[in-house]
Amino acid sequence: MRQFDAIVIGVGGMGSSAIYHLAKRGWRVLGLERYDNGVVPRRQPHDPAGLS
Repeated sequence: MRQFDAIVIGVGGMGSSAIYHLAKRGWRVLGLERYDNGVVPRRQPHDPAGLS
């Protein structure tokens, strides 16, 4: 089983920066992203929560 010093949820601008700086200091870091390509799909006007 792999072990990590930190797990970052959300690899957008802030998350990727956190991952970079932690890894630069020698931490073993795992970044998890909700979407495959890191791009959040646009919300539909009839679905303000973005659940469709």
